Amino acid sequence: MPASEVSKTAPKGSTTVVRQDLAEEVSVGYEIAPTAAAAAAKAEIEARILAARRWPRDVDQFREDILKDCKRPRFAENALYHKPVGNKKNPQTGQWEQAFAIDFSVRFIESAIQAFTNVHVIARIEWETDSQSKLTVGVLDVQRNTGYQTDVVLDKLVERKEVKQGRRTRGMRENSYGDTVYLVDATKDEFRNVMGAERSKLIRDNGKRLLPRDVLDECRAQIETTLATENAKDPDSAKKRVLDKFAALGVSATMLRDYLGRPLETLSPKDLQDLTPLYNGLKDGEFSWTDVARTKEGEDDMAPKPSAEPPRQSLRDKVLASEKKPEEDKK
Repeated sequence: MPASEVSKTAPKGSTTVVRQDLAEEVSVGYEIAPTAAAAAAKAEIEARILAARRWPRDVDQFREDILKDCKRPRFAENALYHKPVGNKKNPQTGQWEQAFAIDFSVRFIESAIQAFTNVHVIARIEWETDSQSKLTVGVLDVQRNTGYQTDVVLDKLVERKEVKQGRRTRGMRENSYGDTVYLVDATKDEFRNVMGAERSKLIRDNGKRLLPRDVLDECRAQIETTLATENAKDPDSAKKRVLDKFAALGVSATMLRDYLGRPLETLSPKDLQDLTPLYNGLKDGEFSWTDVARTKEGEDDMAPKPSAEPPRQSLRDKVLASEKKPEEDKK
C-alpha cells in the first residue's frame, strides 16, 4: 500500500501524523471538548476579574445612572411588574381584596446590571433529552467574587387551544373560561421561546440579589413618581396607550372591563399606573391572563374555606405521573 494511502485513527486527546509520499508530514491536533470548554470558561472569568481590578465599579455613579433611567417615562413603564397572588383581608374594611406581588421586571434588572458593571452572566444547557433540558443560569460579581446560580429542568411541552394535525397531544384541561386547552410536545421554536423566557427570569432573580437594596428602593419610588407624573399630564393618551398594549397581547377592552369591574371611562391615573406592571408581567411571561382571571374569580382565594380540598395538581404533573405509572405497575 502506498504511503500516501496509510491512515491511522488517533485516540481522543492525541495528535495524529500523516505521511504523504514520504515527503510531507501533516500534524492534526485533537482536544477533549469538555476540557477545552472548561478551560475557556475559566480564562473568561479570570479576564473579567483582572478587568474589574483595573476598572472597579463606582456605586455612587451606578446610583446616579440607574435613577436617571427611572426618570424616563418609557423606561419606567417597563421597569415593574405585578402578579396576582390571591386575596387578602383589608384590615380597615374587613373585606377580602385582590393582592399583588410587585417586583422589578427583567428589563429593569438587565439595565441595572449594565450600570452596576463588573458582573458576569453565565447561561448554559447542562444536558438535553427528547423530553427535557437542564438550564443553568448564574450571575457573578467578579469584583467581589460573589454570585448566585440556579438550575432548572424544563419539560418540552406547551399548552395550545388548538392542535394542528400531526402534533402529539399529551393531555387536556378546561381553563377558567370554559375553553379546552391541550398539552403538546413543543417544537424547536416554541421550546426556544420557553428557554429564553426562563433564562431571562433567572438572570433577573439572581442579578437582583447582587444589587444594593437601598438603591433599588430609591428606584422603586422614582419609577412610581415618574409614572404618576406622566399619566397625570394626559390621562386620555395614557389610557389609549395602555389599552393598545393589552390588545397586542390578546387582552381586549371587554376583558379588562370585566377584570376591573367597572367601565374603562372611569379609569384614573392611579388605575393606569397599576395596569402597567400587570401588562409587563403578561408580556414577560410571568403569568397568563387565565391566571389573572382565575385569581380574580377567587379560585386562588386566600380566605379560609369550610372544607379545604387538596391542592390541584398541575396538568403537566398529571401527564408526567401517568407516564411513569405503567412502569411502576410492572415492578
